[in-house]
Amino acid sequence: MGAKEIGPRIAERKEARPAPRCLQYDPDAGGGKWHVERFDALAADVFSMAPVAEGHWEREMAGFHAVLVEMPRQWLIARRLYGIWPLTPTGNERADDLRCHSMAEICRELRVDESGLKSELEGIGLIYQRIALPRSPEGAALASPSDADSSAQAELKLDDGVAEQLGVDLGDMSRAERTWFTAKANSWKPVFDEPMASELGAQALLTMLRMRRLRARLFKTNEAAIEYKSLQDQHDKTEERLQEQIESLTKLCPFVQAAESRGAFRQALSIFVEAHQRYHELGDTKLVDGISTALDIEVELRRSVQVPLPRYRHGQWAARMEARLGLWDPKWRSVMEPRHLKALDASFKRLAAEELETAGVKAPDLLDTGPKGEYDALGKG
Repeated sequence: MGAKEIGPRIAERKEARPAPRCLQYDPDAGGGKWHVERFDALAADVFSMAPVAEGHWEREMAGFHAVLVEMPRQWLIARRLYGIWPLTPTGNERADDLRCHSMAEICRELRVDESGLKSELEGIGLIYQRIALPRSPEGAALASPSDADSSAQAELKLDDGVAEQLGVDLGDMSRAERTWFTAKANSWKPVFDEPMASELGAQALLTMLRMRRLRARLFKTNEAAIEYKSLQDQHDKTEERLQEQIESLTKLCPFVQAAESRGAFRQALSIFVEAHQRYHELGDTKLVDGISTALDIEVELRRSVQVPLPRYRHGQWAARMEARLGLWDPKWRSVMEPRHLKALDASFKRLAAEELETAGVKAPDLLDTGPKGEYDALGKG
């Protein structure tokens, strides 16, 4: 596969320091390494905000993993296109999760065209640049690994008042955990400003962190292993405790539910966008006259022995289009008289019936139970 097929911009950009073709990184320190088969393409498409110093790619990839893993559709696209998978599979993965996919394969799986997929790839880059920690181009190119670590720690500070309530040390967390925990904790700052709710809020947030860690361990553990059932039980009990804490917290701070709903809203919006794409992708839902689809019109043009004239009303179409053009005008009034609309209806039906007769389109006898009582298949006249 050529470079142009891998990503929308890889052939148009030259990195200051070329990225390696493949990369291994650890998204959760000590949690197991992951592999990126087409890292050079990913770096060109996503990490193009500034040149990255050699040796810093693993840290950048861990940050990218932390951001995108919370977005199922974008994470799926990235995994498929760039070949991202755990270096030691747990046995729970599908075969498609452990190989690279072409643009055409992903388009078929997601039911989008190539231009739509390229737009989503552009969006992944923008998502990463907005959510991931900002980097200075000069600092990223010149800093040593230890400098970069301390810089990342500085940028990952919790908001004032949040750190004291939680009593946690971000230095004990992996890069992925820090990115997730900081964003979640800072979004809950109003909770920590409430004297009656701050302690309960801290407990709930730490329970979320524990559940996230248990889920990560479950993902890496084979279902047949003895440890799996114990982890599953711990996860379920932790989830129940979190639900109780959230319910109690919501009674004290109703805005907590609104804050937690933002993620659900983004997911719902993504589903609606995908449904819209699927609805329009085949082209048979296009309104060819602004009101009806091609199949709608074909059905209304059908005749029969019992009803010899088509039912498509050209006058009604004209009235609807006129009303549509004046939809947002409070002073709108129709300028078409009913007699003219009736004339359009009658003349169109008569002319359409004559043309269909000349073209040999049959008018079935609907009382006939045999083939003579059947219409032609839609899309064939």
